[in-house]
Amino acid sequence: MSSNSSSSSGPSRSGEDEVEKEETMRIVWGDPENDVFDVTNQILYRTVSVQKYYSTDTLSEDGDDDDDEVGLAATFVRDPHYESKEIVKCKLFTLPELIAVASAVGFRLIDSFGDLDVNVRFDCENAQNMVVAFRKD
Repeated sequence: MSSNSSSSSGPSRSGEDEVEKEETMRIVWGDPENDVFDVTNQILYRTVSVQKYYSTDTLSEDGDDDDDEVGLAATFVRDPHYESKEIVKCKLFTLPELIAVASAVGFRLIDSFGDLDVNVRFDCENAQNMVVAFRKD
């Protein structure tokens, strides 16, 4: 079970006298320690979390040894008061199950891939997804 995350951000103003701070929302898919997999029914109970981060200015050195310049750098800090967490049921299908369902409604398998890149085969070590193409008979 892997954990994936994505984020989006935008500026925010809290008040007239405050400096504009950037906020970022991070979405975390999966919690390897707490997510449960129902082997019998092939259902993954996956944790999905939304976390809020905001920028804060910190003093930083520029990294050059020639001078002692110090500047401001934005550091993102997690907002401890904002997190939303849900458990989402994900039904996992095997390739034979998908083929059987498709056949039952008049489709036939054209090909299967391990990602949206057609060069990543379904049985490739780098395959992260299951992408299947069917055609109506």
